[in-house]
Amino acid sequence: MQVTNFERITVNPNQMGGVPCIRGLRIPVATVLRMLAGGMTEQEILAEYPDLQIDDIRECLRFAAVNRSPIAGRTVAARKERQPARKNARRRVAPFIAG
Repeated sequence: MQVTNFERITVNPNQMGGVPCIRGLRIPVATVLRMLAGGMTEQEILAEYPDLQIDDIRECLRFAAVNRSPIAGRTVAARKERQPARKNARRRVAPFIAG
């Protein structure tokens, strides 16, 4: 993960598990990206997180462009490949649902 050219994105192993956050705040870059992907406008995000600035949101987008996936450093397909299929997953859950 490349964080060197981003003034507003910080990675601290002692904060939020080392995930990229905005300006040392406990607001992960991935949270802002999910909000944008979900259709929220920059103004709606700023209303939700008053500590953010418009440049923070734009830097999140630049960060995402450089680092394919700021969440896990992998694509969704790669994550699916490393997760073994769970056999009988429904059977384990069914007693809780029926009970």
